[in-house]
Amino acid sequence: MGIKLVSYKDIDKEKWGNLVTKTNPIKGQYASYWYISTVTKQWSAFVLDDYIAAFPFAHVKKKGFDLVYQPFYSRNFPFLGESNDEFISHIFQYFNNNYKHLDFNLFRQINLPFLNKSKRVFQQLSLKDDYKMIQLSFSKNAIRILKKNKNLKVKTSSNLDSFINLFKTTVGDKLNYNTENYNVLSSLINNGLKENCIEFLKVECDGEVHAYGAFYFHKNVINFLKGAVTKEGKKTGAMFVLIDYMISKNCSSDKIFDFGGSNIESVSEFYKKFGSEDVLYYNYSFDNLPVVVKKLKNIRTRFLK
Repeated sequence: MGIKLVSYKDIDKEKWGNLVTKTNPIKGQYASYWYISTVTKQWSAFVLDDYIAAFPFAHVKKKGFDLVYQPFYSRNFPFLGESNDEFISHIFQYFNNNYKHLDFNLFRQINLPFLNKSKRVFQQLSLKDDYKMIQLSFSKNAIRILKKNKNLKVKTSSNLDSFINLFKTTVGDKLNYNTENYNVLSSLINNGLKENCIEFLKVECDGEVHAYGAFYFHKNVINFLKGAVTKEGKKTGAMFVLIDYMISKNCSSDKIFDFGGSNIESVSEFYKKFGSEDVLYYNYSFDNLPVVVKKLKNIRTRFLK
């Protein structure tokens, strides 16, 4: 078994694309070459033989320490192709021997003594049924808001700067996002539009924007990448209208609506108003940093900003 560690600059894009195409779309939606290269400046991949299997990961050196991390706007990176236990074990032993800190997410369960593991969830909704059937699983609150605000209209938007500014003031600043985080989001939407796999929408009422939303399409998955709502939009239920629009537009199909997910109860409860269900995945981490550094709070935030 030949395992190579390959820089993103040397990846065979055609063979990489073939692996992504064969991967479960929920697990593999963040693994396209263009997507990874947009959300992180530096990444590499373990490649088994001639691209029989592969595993991408983002890494960075900060303050003299080598770190493996999960970039913003990606839930996980998957094992691509025909991964076996030996391949997976090799990867994690390499991480343990060569990196001081690791924190990322996988769907696969892995049990190694040096790894910390915790459960996380996101929300998804099957769109196989027709709209009336899907709407039966909506909460009474969601139905009431949608009936009350039929005057709101969903349209394609091109005003990315306005969205980023609204997202910054209503979402990002509260979560301590930095300038790079906003730049990456802008690049991700722009690159996705070029790849014809992003829909960038707005909700309007009488010419006034109440909300924006960016939806990422990967195979049969529709991912609610990010959204933002104005003060008036909160009153009118603009985000309810936006998500309902995307559901109604794509129902009666093999598509899956991925809400992007959240472990924050208030956010996940909002998504569940549309009948979505929790899907389990796992966070893995280890920390071999010096004791004095371990005492610093918010390791991930401090090192990745």
